Amino acid sequence: IVHSIPEWLAERWLARYGDEQILELCRTINQVPPLTLRANTLKTTRSELNDILTAAGFDTRLTSLSPHGILVMGSGIRIEALPGFDQGLFAVQDEAAQLVSLMLDPQPHHIVLDACAGLGGKTLHMAQIMGGQGKITAMDTDPGKLALLTAEAHRLGAGEIQTLTLDLMKAGQTDFPQYFDRVLVDAPCTGLGVLRRNPDTKWKRSFQDILRMAGQQKKLLNAAANRVKPGGILLYAVCSGEPEENEHVVTAFLKKRKDYVLEPVMDCFGLPMDRYLTTFPNGMDMDGFFAARLKRLTPETRS
Repeated sequence: IVHSIPEWLAERWLARYGDEQILELCRTINQVPPLTLRANTLKTTRSELNDILTAAGFDTRLTSLSPHGILVMGSGIRIEALPGFDQGLFAVQDEAAQLVSLMLDPQPHHIVLDACAGLGGKTLHMAQIMGGQGKITAMDTDPGKLALLTAEAHRLGAGEIQTLTLDLMKAGQTDFPQYFDRVLVDAPCTGLGVLRRNPDTKWKRSFQDILRMAGQQKKLLNAAANRVKPGGILLYAVCSGEPEENEHVVTAFLKKRKDYVLEPVMDCFGLPMDRYLTTFPNGMDMDGFFAARLKRLTPETRS
């Protein structure tokens, strides 16, 4: 089983997790991941959506940590054929990804930036959490992805999402408002936490990719930090379990930025973790994610 992943990665995981856990992890990443829906609370409730699905004959489970998630059991399920799809009652999103937006905790009156929005799964979850109020800017370097985000926002009834085709590290102060209440950096990464979904990735990555990504992540996080209001929250997330992309990035950031402090994840979910959110495919049946919640200090709290 261990040989189903590259030797360099197996050696890293073995040193970090031990024999028993690496065997379970390798088994899990070679299985088909569950289909997880996020109930769109702008149009329905999780309970109502679950009733609709079970009435149509689907076997479902409620996610344990996200209050919005439903697991649909079975294989070969066509998303568009599920009841409620055309009405925008749900989006497809893994529970771990849902936890990221919940951890950021945007409020209805907030001005929010999703700095690496991609297709907008977390952007639209934040819009849902905010009750379709406030203001969200979704930024990405790929205009095609932002066009799909806009179409999905329409399907879900998520309201107006401002999209911006821009690289945050090259953005000037006049490109968009300087300060935000909440900023999400779902940074580009090696993707080694989502190998169940992209099994070929493990053969395309090397240790040098981890180091290269970590360098970019540090720059991106620092650029995003300048856009957060004093007293606001910056959330750093990656779908990788590698320390160089995770706590090493955050530790380097906090050494450099004395105007930020780490807020414990226990305040968000009551998980048995006291610093960061870390999820795993094995045991938790979620994608592998890492997230850190960082608060920008006000001048009063810094003194």
